[in-house]
Amino acid sequence: MAQLSYVKKLVKGQAGQLADDGVIDVLSRVNPSVDVNFGVLVVNDVNDGECKLPGAAADITAVESPLGVAMRTHAIESQADGDPANYPMSKPINVLHKGRVLVTAEEAVVKGDPVFVRYVAGSGQLGGFRMSDPGTEAAQLAGARWMEDAGAGALAVLELDL
Repeated sequence: MAQLSYVKKLVKGQAGQLADDGVIDVLSRVNPSVDVNFGVLVVNDVNDGECKLPGAAADITAVESPLGVAMRTHAIESQADGDPANYPMSKPINVLHKGRVLVTAEEAVVKGDPVFVRYVAGSGQLGGFRMSDPGTEAAQLAGARWMEDAGAGALAVLELDL
C-alpha cells in the first residue's frame, strides 16, 4: 500500500533523548526502590552505585548529590515502557551527567532562566524540571541551564554540567 500522507514537521524528540551530538558524560546507576521515568533528575542514594528520585531540597542542592537526567534508551522493549516510559526498579539506568538533553518543562521556561527540580510530587513528578519554586516543592539545580524557550508541558533543551 502506498503512503498517501505525511507530516510536514517531525516531532522534536522525546524526554530523556540527547539534544545534540556534543560532549557528554554518562553514568550508570541502579535504582533499588521505584521505577524511574525517562527525562527526570536522579540523585545519589546511600549505597555506592545506586540512585533515587529527589525527596528533599538537599538532594538537589548538595554539591555531590545530583547525578543527572535518566536518559531514554531503546534497550527497554516498547511494550514494557508503560506511560510514561521508564526504567523498571532495580535495573541499570543511563544517567546524563554532562551534556544537553530534552526534558519536559512543567511550566513555561525562558532560555537562560534558572533550573528548578521538583522534590515533592505536588502537581508534577519527582525529578521534574521547571523555572521556579512553587513554594516548598522544588530547589534550584546548580550546573544546569535552559538552552531555549518552551511552553508548559513542552520539550526543552536542558544543558547539564554536574
